[in-house]
Amino acid sequence: MVPRVLSESRMARQVRRIDVPGAVTATGGLVAIVDGLLQAASHPWGSWPVLLPLAGGVARAWPPGCRPRCSRSAQRAAQIPPSTGMTAPVT
Repeated sequence: MVPRVLSESRMARQVRRIDVPGAVTATGGLVAIVDGLLQAASHPWGSWPVLLPLAGGVARAWPPGCRPRCSRSAQRAAQIPPSTGMTAPVT
């Protein structure tokens, strides 16, 4: 019944194209992050061989103009204390 009454409201797209520069930038950033994590196996976390690829990878993989923000539900979830029945004692 609804398709007969309402018409399609989506705009027709001309051609879908892959964002090649964005894909290359994001892939390079993720590769740098993985490289930094792999370097952490043989170097301390605070050393340059670890921090430089991690920082560069985050800077490359993060979309420009995108700011991290928390929703209200995430803020509320952070305020709820963890359940004692679901946690295991640390030994």
